[in-house]
Amino acid sequence: MNLEKLFEIQGGLDYHITKEKQLGEEDLTSNKILAFKVELGELLNEIPESFKFWSNRKDSKREDIREEFVDGMHFLLSVAIERKYHTYVTNASLIVEEGNVIDFCNRTFESSINSSGEWLRVFETYLSLGVSLGFTLEEMEQAYYDKNEINHRRQINGY
Repeated sequence: MNLEKLFEIQGGLDYHITKEKQLGEEDLTSNKILAFKVELGELLNEIPESFKFWSNRKDSKREDIREEFVDGMHFLLSVAIERKYHTYVTNASLIVEEGNVIDFCNRTFESSINSSGEWLRVFETYLSLGVSLGFTLEEMEQAYYDKNEINHRRQINGY
């Protein structure tokens, strides 16, 4: 996964949003972390069979899961840029683990992002979640690029 390229592309989207919304130098880190957690919740709602033992819904669509997953990636990358962690982790070797969806989600929800090291662990856990959902790193990266293009168009059209 090319973190340098991901940060560059996310930085462009962040710049566009900041300029269009006239946010100046406002620190949006808390908003972005909350937005990430909301996206994680939306992702979980796309895979109810992973934790909703009381539900019979089992019709998760891979495309919907991928889209929600990538929305979370956008906010995680944006947090790294906002806090300038990206300058420390760009060349990091990502460690992706095998495990189950619930463990990765709980670890992600419970994590704090107060340093570049903590951000990297959360990002790796999130990528591990993606792998546990059946995505390859290449698929995640390509899905990010595809959704970023959509997000740019949305901003241009007044989203």
